[in-house]
Amino acid sequence: MTNKRGGKRPGAGRPKGAKTLAAEYEARVPLAAAAMTDEARKYASDALKVLHDIAADAKKRDTDRISAAEKVLLWGYGKPQGNRIAARTDAPQPKEKPLGKKEALVQAAMNPDTSTTMGRLIANRAAKARSAH
Repeated sequence: MTNKRGGKRPGAGRPKGAKTLAAEYEARVPLAAAAMTDEARKYASDALKVLHDIAADAKKRDTDRISAAEKVLLWGYGKPQGNRIAARTDAPQPKEKPLGKKEALVQAAMNPDTSTTMGRLIANRAAKARSAH
């Protein structure tokens, strides 16, 4: 007697070794992206000329000219790196955040203030710990 209401059925489920839809999509994407990149590079010089024309045209809106000039600069020099930009001397300096309890304890342990009783105690314990090792 066979049970027709559940259980393992022959042929049911996912076949072994079947690829997921996501895996098939991911296999196609790099090929499509490479083809699009190659196609776009064919028109790069024309696009750069158009951007230059917009940036140089005094009749265009300032926002359009600035946007075009930024794109031309990005093509020519790439995005600016933070470490290559000269620091402004008149720029406001960020405020230091006050230390939390744990950070203050760690800092005090690393650099004890020997003018206080607790600082002398920490410095003595640290010296004993160093000499014991």
